[in-house]
Amino acid sequence: MKLLELPAGIIKSFPHALLNRAGGIMGIFFQLYLLIWILWIAFFVSGSANSIPEIAYLQTLTYPGVPLFLLPAVICILVPYLPVYLFWIYDRTVGAKRRRKKEMKAYESVKADFSIPSRMEVGMGSSVSFQISNPTKSKIENIWVRSIFPECIRCDSPEVSLGMLKPGTSKSVSISFVPLCAGKADLGLVDFYFEMNGKEFRKEPFPLGTHEITHSYLDINTTVLGLLKFGHTAPLQVNLSNNSQMPLTGPSLKCFFSRNIDSDSSLFTLEDIVPGSESILSFDIIPKVNHEASLGYFNLRFHVNGNECYIGPVDFGKYQIISPELDVRMNMPTAFYKDVPVSIGIIVDNLSEDSLSNVCFTSCFSSQIECEAPIVSIPDIEPGSSRYTSIAMKPVTGGKVDLGNLNISFEVNGNLCYKEPIALGTYRIT
Repeated sequence: MKLLELPAGIIKSFPHALLNRAGGIMGIFFQLYLLIWILWIAFFVSGSANSIPEIAYLQTLTYPGVPLFLLPAVICILVPYLPVYLFWIYDRTVGAKRRRKKEMKAYESVKADFSIPSRMEVGMGSSVSFQISNPTKSKIENIWVRSIFPECIRCDSPEVSLGMLKPGTSKSVSISFVPLCAGKADLGLVDFYFEMNGKEFRKEPFPLGTHEITHSYLDINTTVLGLLKFGHTAPLQVNLSNNSQMPLTGPSLKCFFSRNIDSDSSLFTLEDIVPGSESILSFDIIPKVNHEASLGYFNLRFHVNGNECYIGPVDFGKYQIISPELDVRMNMPTAFYKDVPVSIGIIVDNLSEDSLSNVCFTSCFSSQIECEAPIVSIPDIEPGSSRYTSIAMKPVTGGKVDLGNLNISFEVNGNLCYKEPIALGTYRIT
């Protein structure tokens, strides 16, 4: 410590010891020591201390330039005060670190455990229970527990006060909430605050975790009536069964269909579903994909117990889409010659029950093949019928040449369908 800080330290150490700001047994000891020191100063100033031979002797000592009162004052006043000053230095350094370590140990031992019901229903009241334990030797006061719920959780009173907790005791409290969304839901965080020995402490917010929110009182089923055929309308049905004793009011469905699945509408409003009844929604879809595909999903909103609830996404499921059966046979030339035009014959058999229109064949020849009309089409092919067309081409180089692919497309009820390309193969050009 610098010498210039000595007078300020002496002044600060006086109220520090007098008011026992250090606390504990050491603080009480130096508080009593300081009180005795004050009484001694009063005794010394009154002149009664002159009856003590040692002090009387000090007053007889003289030194040039030194006032007569200075030496007795230093020895009898300042020297007895030095333990108070040294204690102040100790307490604000080593003592402060020890107190802080002790405070942190006590702070960390205060626990807030929680429990959540194993089953929670959307729109139905539930609660999270907290047990606050104080294993320390100090009393904790002004205890607050606050739940920070996400938007899908309704809580009218997210904060609760536990007041005071004596050493070695515990107390329980609960916070009520209503889940508004079904499925996996994050219940948010918990903020825990308390005061100990006049100091404020706040625990790091801890998570309540992710839990499953069910809707056992509402059965949801989706069904496709009949087969799904490319380009044909098919009815999709959603069944909602209310198994509770409460009405489900204002139900509405918003559908999100997969790519190449068309519908005349995506938003539907239903009548209220009374207890023990069933609501059936049926609408048409048109698949425009020729393989197995997911139809999409929907979200359901309704009101129960005065709460707007949300269920979703609910998957429509995956179905096999029946594609029109089209048999394409290639009539390839027996030989290819450089710069000699040839035709590739295409025989098409419509083996399906649908009338196919605008059947197109697009040739993707390599750069070694010249073709003036790479796209040919057949206007219509009725069920069970066959048609013939051809593509003219001319090799422009010799050697071994990959002719490329032949892309095939057609329309069913105005909906465009693509088949797998046909590889034309590799041939030698002579």
